[in-house]
Amino acid sequence: WGMFVGLFQDALLNTPFGEHALALTLTCFLTQLTYKRLRHLGMTVQSLMVLCLVGVDLWTSYLIQDANGHAVLPPYVMLLMAFTSGALWLPVYSLLRFVRLQFLVR
Repeated sequence: WGMFVGLFQDALLNTPFGEHALALTLTCFLTQLTYKRLRHLGMTVQSLMVLCLVGVDLWTSYLIQDANGHAVLPPYVMLLMAFTSGALWLPVYSLLRFVRLQFLVR
């Protein structure tokens, strides 16, 4: 799914074809490798893993953009976005868990 969503994102954002597809495919692959382990870890470690996975996605996109000569954002902004994702993981996870319990989703 990562490749198809990435290709759609490339078409939507008018970026070089395959830029986001490569980044999302790599991120989906790494997520599939760590998914089972991630569920049994504590929330702090989960937040760090989310930070790393989002960081891999953003850094891959940045490297491709920089190689093509049209990097829109500086690298520290990409890192800030990854840190924000990691910091917001706990409230988002808690909200999703609450919704799951309210609607009895198993």
